[in-house]
Amino acid sequence: MEKLAFLVIRTQSGDLDSYGEIVRRFQDMAYGYSYSILGDFSAAEDAAQESFIQAYKELANLREPEAFPGWFRRIVYTQCAMIARRKFVPTVPLDDAAEIPSAAAGPYELAEQSEMRDRVLDSIRALPENERVVTALFYINGYSHDDIAGFLEVPLSTVKSRLHTARTRLKKRMTDMVSESLHTNKLPEDFGSRVLSSIPVLTWGSGKECTFAGALESALSVTNHPCSYETIMGGTGLAFRTRWWKTIDGGGWCGSSPVGEFPEEREAAGNVTGWLIRTENHLCNPEAHMERFAPDIVASIDKGLPALGYDEGFNMAVICGYEDGGRTILMRDYYRGDQTNRIEADRLPPFLLFLTEYIGAASREDNLRMAMEIAVKNFSRPDPVMDKGGAYHYGEHALAKWALDIAHYDDYSQEEQNVLYSVSSWNSRSLWDARMAATSFLRQNLDLADLAPAADLYSQEASLLYRASVELKEAFHSHGFGKSIADWSPEVRQREIDLLNQAREIEEEAIGLMAAHL
Repeated sequence: MEKLAFLVIRTQSGDLDSYGEIVRRFQDMAYGYSYSILGDFSAAEDAAQESFIQAYKELANLREPEAFPGWFRRIVYTQCAMIARRKFVPTVPLDDAAEIPSAAAGPYELAEQSEMRDRVLDSIRALPENERVVTALFYINGYSHDDIAGFLEVPLSTVKSRLHTARTRLKKRMTDMVSESLHTNKLPEDFGSRVLSSIPVLTWGSGKECTFAGALESALSVTNHPCSYETIMGGTGLAFRTRWWKTIDGGGWCGSSPVGEFPEEREAAGNVTGWLIRTENHLCNPEAHMERFAPDIVASIDKGLPALGYDEGFNMAVICGYEDGGRTILMRDYYRGDQTNRIEADRLPPFLLFLTEYIGAASREDNLRMAMEIAVKNFSRPDPVMDKGGAYHYGEHALAKWALDIAHYDDYSQEEQNVLYSVSSWNSRSLWDARMAATSFLRQNLDLADLAPAADLYSQEASLLYRASVELKEAFHSHGFGKSIADWSPEVRQREIDLLNQAREIEEEAIGLMAAHL
């Protein structure tokens, strides 16, 4: 077994495996010590988790690696004090024990078991604090007298004396029951890791290309209040929106054009899904220190609520778990399918979304009305939204600007041409995905308004784009379709300009039909 000092030094150098070993060595120590202070197993587990997260953050300040046990104990004590101030409530109150269903015991047996558990735990609480601490540490996982002495920073003889006195007070039979009770309530095997494994897989080409809506649907699917991709896309207006980003001067485009995690879409998503969504957007802060949000991620996952965040490619992904007490964040993203992406907390991209509370979704009638209002507003939005040296153009203006940029292809440098090629292909793919969602959303709400003609128009637009790019590979192709910029001939570019003009005409008619229902 490696010496603790070496593990501390390696952790300070960024070795996560070493910290994982430290967690394994001290997790029951932190848990038992927390229980001796808080008197509640659930709260003790929370304190232990938060202590390891805090210890990792502060470990660089520990100048004497050998002093880790006592240094860590003081962190655990601080976390216990913070939890005690929150006035925690036990996970399963003892008074409710008779109501817990079980095939193995009836209400009278459960009541008897509850009474015995009360007596055992009361006997531990009745011990003087010093004796209570050594009893919890010794019996929770059989730590040696030397380990306990190092953790408490007291002489070995003191530990032995306190444990002997505690045993004398408890008597033989009660000592056996205390040992059994503490061992039964030891930490779960996966203490250092939590994963919400039932979160659906995210993949490109699955018909859910808007990463914000796709990741949000995936995250909500494991809650008690799921929401479909089509409903999210429709209610937020993303199903009907076209957006195109271009620099103010010169040739410059951004793949963020079709993304949906902007403030107005996030607000609409809250109304549609019924969830309050907390945003941590630190994209403009190069020193964001995103690891400070690791405790929030841990708390959210422990409550069964996934979080959302950017992956390394700055696409929305689902945070589905954590390891090492939150030092490593686990993600489901669009690139890896069912393979989990592991990101160190201090390397998280600076954008996170938390599901904080469910307050109830808007009615279908309100959702449809809101969707149509957003769609109509965005299509005829006259002024672009300025952002970082460029502008987001919307609706008919976006389609016109997009077509114009392709028409001026020869005016750009080779580097600019490459960017335009990639961004144009990505925007086209997102556009037909959005219009398929628009078709489904409107058809799902035909009982509320006669919008079948509008749904048919969006279906026509989606089919037009899909056939040209995917089936025939005549336009808006990319490396994913076995094409390259060398295939982007003047004829192909003109075909794309014609398709965008057709799309604008189709959308103008569909928007007119929806405007008539407002």
